[in-house]
Amino acid sequence: MTQTAKVFALDGEDRAVVEVIRRSACSGDCKSCGGCSGDERVMRVRALNRVNAAVGDRVVIESSTKKVLASAWVAYVLPIILMVAFYFLPVGGEGMKIACSFAGLALGVGICVLYSGALGRKRDYSAEIVEILRK
Repeated sequence: MTQTAKVFALDGEDRAVVEVIRRSACSGDCKSCGGCSGDERVMRVRALNRVNAAVGDRVVIESSTKKVLASAWVAYVLPIILMVAFYFLPVGGEGMKIACSFAGLALGVGICVLYSGALGRKRDYSAEIVEILRK
């Protein structure tokens, strides 16, 4: 997966903090269709900087699609699966089933938080700057 970003800051010898603009699903052209709010969000990401990009450079960053999809699965799908599975665990009444489903959801969110923390500590997970577009 590749995206265009801007180097916001340098973070050590071989890392940089880049700003990626996340546009809405309709590509942000809301003036023409008026269908959504057209919010653009800036997301800051740590990226490996082997090309020696400097602060202010426009760059192309690349990240593993497989790893991005795995993270999305842990964040969005796993909590829902655990919630539904925990609903069917107890033999008791409806109240017990609902309480267990919320426990499953909490477990899924907890796993997501732990997974996110583990990814933050791994050096091989982050995106990498592969090209400087403009200085």
